[in-house]
Amino acid sequence: MSRPIMSKATALKISRAQFDINKIRFFDFLNYKFRFLFFCWFDLPCYFISKGQYNFAARVACTELSSYAAMYFLARWNFKPTLFVFLLPFAILRLGLMIGNWGQHALVDDVDPDSDFRSSVTLIDVPSNRFYLNDGYHTSHHLNPLRHWRDHPHAFLTAKDRYSNEGALVFQIIDYLEITYRLSTKNYIYLARQLVLIGSQVGMSQEELAAMLRLKTRKFSEKEIAIELKK
Repeated sequence: MSRPIMSKATALKISRAQFDINKIRFFDFLNYKFRFLFFCWFDLPCYFISKGQYNFAARVACTELSSYAAMYFLARWNFKPTLFVFLLPFAILRLGLMIGNWGQHALVDDVDPDSDFRSSVTLIDVPSNRFYLNDGYHTSHHLNPLRHWRDHPHAFLTAKDRYSNEGALVFQIIDYLEITYRLSTKNYIYLARQLVLIGSQVGMSQEELAAMLRLKTRKFSEKEIAIELKK
């Protein structure tokens, strides 16, 4: 199983243009959540079209719109069962996915935001790897969006020296939902304790690691975002 990947610039825009992690606001997150909930059918096909991946664009648009249409007609036919069997699970699942997705892309390197290693994270020894198709190997997914989920651990181990040299972020015993929570509460020390130290991170104190993570939540200016989106 493989999943479509958003562009690094799009991840940057989502993480920084709309949100300042150090000043996170509830309505900002609602904007992020509902944009995905109601406009995924438009935003994701547009991204694939911009990359010349017309087959993916058509498949995403068809599946999203057909799902909306099915839920609409089912709700008109018999609302209560549709509410509990389809509508509420759909909304709750997408809320959870967006909370996790935000945690996947919230730490963006201020020096090299386009780096797949420095602006995405890898999680090891977490339940999501055991029960949800190795979802923790997000950097591996960025490096090859079509890589099969079973191949992520091997790809990670094979490229561990490059992960180290590139300054990748590898966490242990923490999932994306908790990363989002710890970032929203600004608990960088806790996140620093969960880091697997590699490369230049070895020898850094907890306070230095926390400061490094905080720096990766700095809000980019509109000018910086415009420059990145042009790359």
